[in-house]
Amino acid sequence: MEDFQLSIFQSVLRDETPQARLSWLDMAAERAAANGDRLVVCPELSLTGPRGHARLGELAQPRGGEYDERVAEIAFLHDIAILFGYPEAVGRRLYNTVVLASASGEIIGRHRKNHIPDPDGENAFAAGSGVTVHEVDGWKLAVLVGQDVVFPELARQAALAGAELLIVPTATTQDDSFLLDILCRARAHENGAHVICANWAEKTDRNGAQLCGTSRVIGPDGAERSNAGKAEAIHSCILDRESLTLARKRLDCLRDYRQALQARDTRNS
Repeated sequence: MEDFQLSIFQSVLRDETPQARLSWLDMAAERAAANGDRLVVCPELSLTGPRGHARLGELAQPRGGEYDERVAEIAFLHDIAILFGYPEAVGRRLYNTVVLASASGEIIGRHRKNHIPDPDGENAFAAGSGVTVHEVDGWKLAVLVGQDVVFPELARQAALAGAELLIVPTATTQDDSFLLDILCRARAHENGAHVICANWAEKTDRNGAQLCGTSRVIGPDGAERSNAGKAEAIHSCILDRESLTLARKRLDCLRDYRQALQARDTRNS
């Protein structure tokens, strides 16, 4: 099967409307498609800005709303799949959701962030319930949003379900850069998967936190293959099938994993 080429859209956190961000995404999709890329990956909450930057409850949209429709149109227009995020309204609940639009203009995937920092805080998101695997051009992918990648169980579940790409849209700050520097590399190595980390470009947000950029692609051996740096960028990269195949031949932990095992309290034995 052929290698897979994609772009990470490492955008700057500007004080602008979702409609303006959709225009930037249209531009990024056009450039990526002209470069031969088959997927554009955007940062966490790419259509509204990350938590704390905007009144996310006011900017939320339901499933099948304006955001889904507009990005599906952009994907169809440029013949490229797009992975993007926004606050999804479901009744009175709010989810930190990532959506996958196919190059044919259909919404084919949806992932709600599972692990929520400060779940009782203002405008708190509800938690998702697991991972699903989707396919783009014959490559199987799963999504882990931001803090989801801290928990190795989700990545392992996705790999066991066939995911070859683990895509991590994030809003990582300098203080939390270990998520990109260490944890994403660990998830790639222990699951024999390509990991694609899409972050916001370097900028201080409204809370004074320093978004750190450095979106990157990590190979299935845990080695960094490319890095977008700190500035705004449409960062293109090629994922090779051969390294994935070799990594999984050597990786006994996927073959030998016993999911049914559980910890027990020996004090009651």
